Amino acid sequence: MTAVVTGEDAGITLSAFLKRRLGLSSASVRRLRYREGGITRNGAPVPVKGTLLAAGDVIVLDVSDRDDGGCFSGVIPVDLPLKIIYEDALITVCDKPAGMPAHPVRGHLDDTLGNALAYRAEGRGQRPFVFRPVMRLDSDTSGVAPVARDFVTAGRMSDALTRGLVKKIYYAVCEGIPGPASGTVDAPIARTAGRGPLEEARDVGRQPFVFDEGQPFVCDEGQPFVCDEGQPFVCDEGQPFVCDEGQPFVCDEGQPYTGSRMAVSPEGKRAVTHYETVAVNPGACLSLVRLRPETGRTHQIRVHMAYIGCPLLGDFIYGRRSPLIGRHALHCAEVSFPDPSVPLPPLPRRRRFSSRVTAGDGKEGSAPMPSACSPESVSPPETEVKRLIFRSPLPRDMADICREYFPGAVIP
Repeated sequence: MTAVVTGEDAGITLSAFLKRRLGLSSASVRRLRYREGGITRNGAPVPVKGTLLAAGDVIVLDVSDRDDGGCFSGVIPVDLPLKIIYEDALITVCDKPAGMPAHPVRGHLDDTLGNALAYRAEGRGQRPFVFRPVMRLDSDTSGVAPVARDFVTAGRMSDALTRGLVKKIYYAVCEGIPGPASGTVDAPIARTAGRGPLEEARDVGRQPFVFDEGQPFVCDEGQPFVCDEGQPFVCDEGQPFVCDEGQPFVCDEGQPYTGSRMAVSPEGKRAVTHYETVAVNPGACLSLVRLRPETGRTHQIRVHMAYIGCPLLGDFIYGRRSPLIGRHALHCAEVSFPDPSVPLPPLPRRRRFSSRVTAGDGKEGSAPMPSACSPESVSPPETEVKRLIFRSPLPRDMADICREYFPGAVIP
């Protein structure tokens, strides 16, 4: 990364230039300070503190990933099909398919978006590879997934997220019809406590069978699996029953979810989702909804739509499974954010007030004064920020549902 000091910045310190003009975080500056050749001025290494800049100085930052202890890559390169919407030296924007987790976790070490990008990087000789997703879509959520290619870009994107400058538009097919047709759900979300459906099932004497990840259950000598109540479980069209990772089969209650759940709770963090109904099918009691989350809580859209009585179609955690689709019907259709090659305008400086006051007789008192800043830190106006916009069309499974149940709707 190269920057030339202008006359406007002449006389300021290198530290101020890096943070205020280039938008680097303190962590990024610290990382570059301790990297050999990380920061140079006019071709020579310089200390960050105490260095004054002159007009025309050329500042070069080495933001590449190295095997120098400053970065770590445990992502296994795997050749997986992946559509790239856009790519340059700073970002890669992917069209993530449903069913692909964003990053490796236990049980998904070689089938994620990170694995696919690591394989592409290895093919171009870019090692080590560090996976830096700007936003993480749920495994079964499809759509636009931007990834930063270096730590400075990742820091700028994180800053944009914090300021609320990353805008996202989702489309969902919901069970039920929202009322009113458009509105805002402003309800805090927290991780649920207490026992889940698995413990409840055991309490009433039903022992669940836990399937291995992605493996079908095969009975001895071709015999069907018999439930506690003596009723055999028959798969569709003679196909073996394949359970989701770690999901138990319980006779009366189907396949309860045993992982993390989120719920609307007064103890939770603030979560805001704006929604607009695009089309409805009263006969099937289905709706196509456009959503714009203002915050980014875990499972936010899924929790909020279930909260207003319109869970996502196929959402087995907050709604129920559906024969129409094999996942929750949610797609990230558009993401826009500030151009990461351009530093964001600095936030207003925080002005502190003294905690001492002067009494009427001229003597200092000890009455506390507010320590809040003035003016408050706010995002720059949208007109001051150059934005990039990336879109993804509805995937086939959701597009097929829209054509059948919402034939008059304008499908994005």
